Amino acid sequence: AFIQYRTGAAGEVVEETYETVYHPGDTNLQSAQLLTLRPGTELQGIDISLVAGRHPAVRIRGVVIDDQGLPAATTASVRAVPKVSGPANVAPTATTDSNGRFEIIGVTRGEYTLVAENTVGRLNHYAVQVVNVGDSNIEGVRLLPKLGLAVPVRIMLDGRTVEGYSV
Repeated sequence: AFIQYRTGAAGEVVEETYETVYHPGDTNLQSAQLLTLRPGTELQGIDISLVAGRHPAVRIRGVVIDDQGLPAATTASVRAVPKVSGPANVAPTATTDSNGRFEIIGVTRGEYTLVAENTVGRLNHYAVQVVNVGDSNIEGVRLLPKLGLAVPVRIMLDGRTVEGYSV
């Protein structure tokens, strides 16, 4: 995510990020107005202010843990996938440190699904958790990746059971 740093009125560093802004100046895709521009024509008087899209850059901090509640021994990636999709989706991502901690920066307001993925041996493990982001940081998220869903099946090919296959 794009993060802009500026100095606030009291001298503090302010981190901001931008959501996509649609004509006539709203971040809601359903409120967007279509502009028709044909080859060789000009549209005048179109002014889209980006102010509506400027928000504090929120951080999501947490830890990826194992079955014993300890920091995961293997590196994991953690993504914040926005619930509302649009033409310019951004899913901020972080990688855990050696203590299983992660920090996703540049998140804007809205509902997200956090997806943690790590590999144990040759198997991928996943954790999924929904978070609602406002204007302040989210702290203390704990994600416990588990092995994907196992579905027992019997494969028949030309009337004979096929063994030794995995999907």
